[in-house]
Amino acid sequence: SAGHEYITLDGFTVRSSNGLSMTSIAIHGDSGATGSSKKGCIVQNMNIDGGNVFSTSNNREGLRIEDVDGAIVRNNTIYNYSGSDDNYAGIKSYNTVNCIFEHNYIYNCARGIYSKSNMNGAIIRFNYIVDTNVGIYDNSYIDQQRTSNNNIIHDNLIVNATYMGIRWRTEDGVTDDGNHFFNNTIYEVKHGITIGDGTGWMVYNNIIRREAGTSGHHVNLGTNYSLKKFDHNLYDSSLDFHIQTHSEVSGGSDYTT
Repeated sequence: SAGHEYITLDGFTVRSSNGLSMTSIAIHGDSGATGSSKKGCIVQNMNIDGGNVFSTSNNREGLRIEDVDGAIVRNNTIYNYSGSDDNYAGIKSYNTVNCIFEHNYIYNCARGIYSKSNMNGAIIRFNYIVDTNVGIYDNSYIDQQRTSNNNIIHDNLIVNATYMGIRWRTEDGVTDDGNHFFNNTIYEVKHGITIGDGTGWMVYNNIIRREAGTSGHHVNLGTNYSLKKFDHNLYDSSLDFHIQTHSEVSGGSDYTT
């Protein structure tokens, strides 16, 4: 969108060029966390095929949403962004406010929906995300205090995430506040839901089934966190139930039933 507002992309099919490059669509305002956010952009009913696997540490994503306010991303099919690096994603966002990501089918991607910087007030709902490393991922950094607050993640179906279903990561010294996770179904994963440090977290009414034969946790909790609500989550009965505190993945206190 090159910094323009009220742009709608509807119904296009976008594919890589004979495996020689990886295709991508970008909706963006002015660059940087202090830049001007552009409004009114919609991306819907798209078919975006990343093509072959590439080996690079550069950012590769089907749809990039950056420096925008109130964008709507819905009813898209995005696939084949499964490169050798964590920077690959079906949808990636930077510096967004009040955006909605809904009814998207994302598969065969390293990350399904990846917030890499400053996602605030987003709604992520009704997405089907399958065959990823992490289904929904947010990464909050200490540099520039890139945090993600007051986001609502609900009614997503995440299947076959080889690492985590939902990962809301905070670096040491960073807190994310007011994020809610509910009514999500997470199936065949190593770890279910991981949250970092912050206040006002709500995790409830989720269904989590871990993959048999893996060592993981249904829920991982951060070091300095405050849960406003943690209730009515349903876990598979075939495996021991694990909630781990004071660490994202290892160490800390491990509660097993």
